[in-house]
Amino acid sequence: MRFAVCFGVLFTAGMASAGDVSFTGGPTASVTDEGVEIAFSVSAPTDVEVAILDAGGRVVRHLAAGLLGENAPPPFHKGLTQELTWDGTDDAGAAADPAKGPYAVRVSIGLSAVLAGTAFGPGGRPGQLTNVIGLSAGPDGRVYVLSEPWRRAWWRSTAIHVFKPTGEYEKTIKPFPASTQAAKVAGLTGLTDEQGRAVPVIYRVPAMTFYPHEDAAQHFAVAPDGNVHLLTIKASYYTDREGEKWLASLASDGSLAYPAYAGAEIKGQTGPHDVYLAAASDGKSVFVTGLDAGQGDKANRPNVPAVYRIDLPDRKETKVFFGDPAKAGADDKSLGDPRGLATDGNGRLFVADRSNNRVVILDEKTGRAEGALQLATPTWIGIGRKGGAVYVASGGEIVTFVGSGGKFAQKARVPLPASAGRDAQSVRRSFALSEADGKVSLWVGISRGPNALMRCEVNDDGTFGDWNRAGYEPAQTYWNIAAAQDGHTVARKVGGVLRVLDEQTDKTRDIPVGGSGETFRFGPNNQIYGIVNGSNAVRRMDQDGRSLPFPAAKGVGGRLPVNSSGTTSWERDMDVDRSGNVYVKVSGKAYHGRMTVAKYDKDGNLLGTVIWVLSDGAYGPRVDAAGNLYIADAVKPVGQPVPDFFKGKLPDVPIDRKANVVMQYMWMYGSIIKFTPAGGAVWFPKRFDNDLYGYAGEAKLPADQTKVKVEMPVNAGGGSMVDQPGEVQGAAWLHYGCSYVLDMHPSHNRRCHCTATEIDVDDYGRVVYTDQGRFRVVMLDPAGNEILTFGRYGNQDSVPTEGGEIGFHWFTGLGMTDRNVYIADGGNHRVVRVGLKHAAEETCQIK
Repeated sequence: MRFAVCFGVLFTAGMASAGDVSFTGGPTASVTDEGVEIAFSVSAPTDVEVAILDAGGRVVRHLAAGLLGENAPPPFHKGLTQELTWDGTDDAGAAADPAKGPYAVRVSIGLSAVLAGTAFGPGGRPGQLTNVIGLSAGPDGRVYVLSEPWRRAWWRSTAIHVFKPTGEYEKTIKPFPASTQAAKVAGLTGLTDEQGRAVPVIYRVPAMTFYPHEDAAQHFAVAPDGNVHLLTIKASYYTDREGEKWLASLASDGSLAYPAYAGAEIKGQTGPHDVYLAAASDGKSVFVTGLDAGQGDKANRPNVPAVYRIDLPDRKETKVFFGDPAKAGADDKSLGDPRGLATDGNGRLFVADRSNNRVVILDEKTGRAEGALQLATPTWIGIGRKGGAVYVASGGEIVTFVGSGGKFAQKARVPLPASAGRDAQSVRRSFALSEADGKVSLWVGISRGPNALMRCEVNDDGTFGDWNRAGYEPAQTYWNIAAAQDGHTVARKVGGVLRVLDEQTDKTRDIPVGGSGETFRFGPNNQIYGIVNGSNAVRRMDQDGRSLPFPAAKGVGGRLPVNSSGTTSWERDMDVDRSGNVYVKVSGKAYHGRMTVAKYDKDGNLLGTVIWVLSDGAYGPRVDAAGNLYIADAVKPVGQPVPDFFKGKLPDVPIDRKANVVMQYMWMYGSIIKFTPAGGAVWFPKRFDNDLYGYAGEAKLPADQTKVKVEMPVNAGGGSMVDQPGEVQGAAWLHYGCSYVLDMHPSHNRRCHCTATEIDVDDYGRVVYTDQGRFRVVMLDPAGNEILTFGRYGNQDSVPTEGGEIGFHWFTGLGMTDRNVYIADGGNHRVVRVGLKHAAEETCQIK
């Protein structure tokens, strides 16, 4: 048996491109005393796939696959001419049924990836919207929407979408479009792909933010020149923020408005409170309220009683423009609780003074008070540039004022659209006033619940039309992909059902499974296995969702008595082989501590431990047809804290209390590890309670197993990371570059599964994994050779049309069938289907 341990085996340098290879001989298949002898030859080093087909063309045996060359996986050997033997058994090890013959051999060469659209929903269209945490309208009437495309617990990403004045979705500008020239975002990233296109830097992994600061909920500003200005906060875990904030700026196309993304840090006593921004009429500065919270009870705390001014484009200094931050008041030089801001284009600034039940009118240059509008608890303000009408949010309605010469009278009012659901009373509302082509419309967004973005048109007489939903698609949450053993079935969790897709019919069916954060896997005959959080965690069902208790587990409800990690958002991990054996991670001595992998037979009898130590954040186990085990874990070559692609290219930006961007990548990246059926262990250093190994006594592993010295990132305090020495025992090979952890704050050694992606392994033993930092998916052959990569960065406007470019944002799931790879993209709200194609494919009958 050939056995090698190596990191990052790459033999693609001499590999021919998919379109440059052809057969120079065969394939042929003939019956001998040893079995079916298969022979073929190819024109150049390439990847090869050999399958046995029945009379109906169904694959009954995934015989061999891999890259021909110096490190070709068995049963291949060095050279371009190959001979191998089929022993007459199927993937489960049973003799092939003669009644399903005659059988044939299919040999495929030159693997490539082709975008094949989307699956499981309408994710192929742009305009997906989850919620709204901020609004602003531009000078041309376009409405800019700040939203959270991914929000689960404290894993929160943000985006800015643009809608046309008439209500239709137009584009997303944050994160920046895939077509953005690298030079236009050079202040954000120095990374580029092979074509010279910008690759975002991930500044903080749990937020998947491509910017050095993160966004607070706010009413931001769009200036007369179209630049977008917003208040940003420290890129850190929420407990590591101490009131830091910055004014950041983007151009209307999503590129940087100025060489630097943000100006100087704005000092403060608290984090931002209820933030409103307005661009000055001349576009040379921005007015702000809500930089800090004022004194008051937690339930109704006011903003600091001052309006601030920040000059553009330098954004170096934040000056008090009106009011006194230290003292609230109600006279013509003071404010009580300033909220909304609006400029009228004629040099006047309107300020909603909530606690004083007024809107104060100020001269933009001198700050002198010129009058006030009286109404109860005003918050947001919008001003029509054409007629000068003033729109004010007050209580549960919008009130319109009209007038001239500084005197205004109420004209009309409209109730806000009703909110539904259990959080209706606590939603945050955002407002915008759009004016284009003589038409005025009001926009309202909500932070959670249905109807995230609504608009109504203002009639010519100043009255209001009906509220209607803007033109967006309600975003779905896509994650948790599982592929079945039949090679053509794949599923994803949708609320309380498992949605199962049959590739042969392209139809789905829903199986009720409950609403917990549960991972599902398929076993023999498409049986469904689920792992829930808590004790007795693994349950089994038939293909239609009917319970199939494990006979040996009658005393515990027919479920395997496994203590899982207790991760409520997405419990995992496990796999099932073709004999029905279950390989499942078992929690150890500490919450989020080191775990083991136990093996149970099809009846639920414990067969023993196969992997003795791995982290709680490890992906896998996955098992191939030969019984080899695969995981992804926090393992890297000695002296290589980040993959070479990023070395020396990541910005020196502080993240969390004591960390930086490099440490985020140290935390994110690990390795694929292949163990033989004998199992193995990832020997982590013991520094904290959750480093304690999850078994009692001694690990029972073969004495002759090889140990490889590796490094693992561990907590050094305040989110900072250091690499510590460790060992991997029993590995056939290790491959560095898998972005194995995309969640949990790195201020401790816990590595969680609440928000993350997966790896998958097919019956050939090929592995697919995600490389989040390069926004791509990678396939390895059974020897660890890299044979295929696909994907690049793209926001939701990178529409996955068949045959087009494959754009990804945030990987949240992965599964592989015989002909496709399915990738859940949580940031872009879709499951992308990528077809596996070959440059050449030949089939011959077995004679």
